[in-house]
Amino acid sequence: MAITSKRETILEYIRKTTLPKINGSGNYNLELATISRNFMIPSQLKSHDLPAVFIVDDFATPFTSTTANEYTTGNSLDAINDGMMVTLIAYVKVEQDIGFTKEGILSTEMNKIYSDMMIAMHVDRSLNGNCLALSVLSSVNSLEFFEEDIGTVLQTYAIKYDLIQQEQHRQHEYCSTPK
Repeated sequence: MAITSKRETILEYIRKTTLPKINGSGNYNLELATISRNFMIPSQLKSHDLPAVFIVDDFATPFTSTTANEYTTGNSLDAINDGMMVTLIAYVKVEQDIGFTKEGILSTEMNKIYSDMMIAMHVDRSLNGNCLALSVLSSVNSLEFFEEDIGTVLQTYAIKYDLIQQEQHRQHEYCSTPK
């Protein structure tokens, strides 16, 4: 039987459970049309695909040995601001020609998705018991695609979790080089 790594479990929990909470009801401003781990740029998306959030995890993950058979993500046992890095990249679009208005319509939409992602990621900071800590490290709002009336919001999180080698047949998962 194939083994699902803790890393994969965490990423799929974010995709299938955490981000779908952004549904336009309760504390959430917007309803996501797209949630994916396959990154796309705005020109690859149609209007009906937005707002969209992409989960990007192609960063180095440092590990610290806690015992001969146990590891924790990050450069130390106690640091909660390093671990498996995950960036959420969101795109929002306004359907009207915003031109150079003073209202900041696109900025307002970007702030809505910023807030929605922050709330969703902090509702269950253990990600269903799969991690020890979740820390937001940075957030950036970008008007790089302003001409297309699209705003981008990036949030980077550190997700700290432990790996414990419990069975001999699982050794390959924990002794291989981390992504």
